[in-house]
Amino acid sequence: MPASTFLLKQNEIAGRVVDAMMAKDVHGMNVAAQELADLNTAHQDLAEDIAKYKANTGIDPADAAPAAPEPAKPRRARKPTK
Repeated sequence: MPASTFLLKQNEIAGRVVDAMMAKDVHGMNVAAQELADLNTAHQDLAEDIAKYKANTGIDPADAAPAAPEPAKPRRARKPTK
């Protein structure tokens, strides 16, 4: 299975996990999560190919640094009690 086909299948199953979560379907979510785990286990040999595919398509560039979060705004001081 090529890496692109694997990623497509993985995305399809992940979508079913999310749909089941949104519908509060615990059984459906567990079934889809198990299918996703089984797919990943069956295709562990594709890890290097998937990393290359993501790097070549710009999906997950290896050299991208995470964006720095904005600093939190300071809270207003409380008014002193009398």
